[in-house]
Amino acid sequence: MPCRFLRRLGDFQLSLGKNHHHRRRRCHFTDDEELASNFKQIRNHGELPGRKYCYDRLGGNFRMTDLAASLGLSQLKRMIQILERRHQVIDSYLRNGTIRAHAYCLHRGDSVISNGFTFTVLLPGTRNAVQRALQAKGVETRAMWPVCVDEEPVYRQRYDNQLVGSLDTAREFSRSCLSLPVHCGLKRTDVDHIISAFESFAP
Repeated sequence: MPCRFLRRLGDFQLSLGKNHHHRRRRCHFTDDEELASNFKQIRNHGELPGRKYCYDRLGGNFRMTDLAASLGLSQLKRMIQILERRHQVIDSYLRNGTIRAHAYCLHRGDSVISNGFTFTVLLPGTRNAVQRALQAKGVETRAMWPVCVDEEPVYRQRYDNQLVGSLDTAREFSRSCLSLPVHCGLKRTDVDHIISAFESFAP
């Protein structure tokens, strides 16, 4: 599957919420030989290449198990199918006028294919109420960015009062964004129920 990255290093997350997952959480891609060599060394405890038990950097035993690799390979065979189904769900949402009116910046084009990881709508002033109403109807949603970075406890503990510039736009987004389900396992009846429930509660 062709992939395109904007920098020297590409990174895929492989946790359970992603399109493709296994026991390892991340993998990196690069055509930079120096970076690739450094990563291989870190993966192998930081051991110097060709010098057993000699280390010049911190590392760990970050090799993938055979079981994790088998799980990952089996999912790769289904990757196109998974993406196509997610796109079908998203297309169903976008055909609905109420949802489309609230949809956030979904870029579609011949040269760009979304991975369908999330479908976000913006509901200024009503996000929490709509989320509770959808939950009561059995529709699970997520406010995936509930606060800005500077509002996270770990940031405040370390960098309090070091904010530069305004985050008004980011704060407005974080308080209004809501992600609708896009799982590839959703049935047509599930999607219809989600759309109907959203139409009932969205402003």
